[in-house]
Amino acid sequence: MTDACYRIIHNAFSRAIPIEMTAEESRALYSEEVKTEILELCKTKKYTPVIADYLCQLGVDVDFWKEQYTFFQTRNIKIRDFVVCLFQDFHQSGVKSIFVYENFGALLKSDTDIALYASGDVDLCANESEMPVITEVLNKNGFKLNKNSVPFFKTLRVAFSGKIH
Repeated sequence: MTDACYRIIHNAFSRAIPIEMTAEESRALYSEEVKTEILELCKTKKYTPVIADYLCQLGVDVDFWKEQYTFFQTRNIKIRDFVVCLFQDFHQSGVKSIFVYENFGALLKSDTDIALYASGDVDLCANESEMPVITEVLNKNGFKLNKNSVPFFKTLRVAFSGKIH
């Protein structure tokens, strides 16, 4: 990783302890080569929305990075809205033990910018005794239960990579 790429990524994620440099210095580090390097890291590390937000705030290549940011914002709002509908179905079906946890759950609880969530999966945890009803609700909503779920509290990993209906 080049020094310029490192400094931009470090400051995007470590705003509490940034590398000392002005916005102008940060903008001066940015180039097409650094952009390419950042995009390669974003593919493997799920950095895109955080980097996009940071670079937009700096006023760097805003048209490009705003499009990246908006993609995650729009997708995550659809996921959140879908999860709300899914939980209404769980409630109407009598499911009481299921909840969202891990990353998406923490994001929702923290009231953080919803666009900054990169992975797109929603982890659900529920009591095993309710799994038949949960499976029915998930099937009704187009999901199939992974047969390799954790035995005691079933962990359901729901990836929203396709269309959300």
